[in-house]
Amino acid sequence: MDINKIYNKDCIIGMKELKDNSIDMCFTDPPYKLTSGGCRGGLNITFNQTDQKGKESGEMFKIPKFEEWFPEVYRVLKDGSHFYCMCNDKHLENILKTGRENNFKELNVLVWDKGMHTPLGYYMKNIEFIVLFRKGYAKKINNMGSKALISIMGKRGNKIHPSEKPKELIEYLLLNSTKENEIVLDPFIGSGTTAISSINTNRNYIGFEIDNTYYELANKRIEEHKILI
Repeated sequence: MDINKIYNKDCIIGMKELKDNSIDMCFTDPPYKLTSGGCRGGLNITFNQTDQKGKESGEMFKIPKFEEWFPEVYRVLKDGSHFYCMCNDKHLENILKTGRENNFKELNVLVWDKGMHTPLGYYMKNIEFIVLFRKGYAKKINNMGSKALISIMGKRGNKIHPSEKPKELIEYLLLNSTKENEIVLDPFIGSGTTAISSINTNRNYIGFEIDNTYYELANKRIEEHKILI
């Protein structure tokens, strides 16, 4: 499988084409169901990433369970490599549990202060979580002065994807867990921010995006970015 390319396919199928122990780091912001609490008459169900786009376009994609794709991430990662998985508070416990069940070592739970908030009756939510796992032997991050609270402004407007993350956040993690020319995997690459961040930090990338629209938009964004640098 070629590097520096996004593949328009289900990541579970796509990752099976990757060799064992071939990836230096994984970062991803996976799709999951979101719930808004405190609503009368029960929960309002919305969707993050693929399923939300599916509702808008008429294409519906099954949200993969964490236990379905975590084993493939573990298999393709090299020993000593890091796996960053973003999540909200509702899915934090499940991600930690699934990681342990798949032999990952839990290293830390980072908190991203995104400088924005969502109104809520039980404290406004202005943070997201990033679980840091390790496969195999211990490897420290490159900047051991880094703090677990990461304050980087989130994206407000001009977003290609509803859950698009700022490239500065992903670049921060890439610089801490990889060296130049190493390979970064993102199974749910969405608008291609992980690819842009990899290019900016002289890393290689492999990404998967099942949604045709986001796949095309991500590739267009990458090509435009290459012209600018």
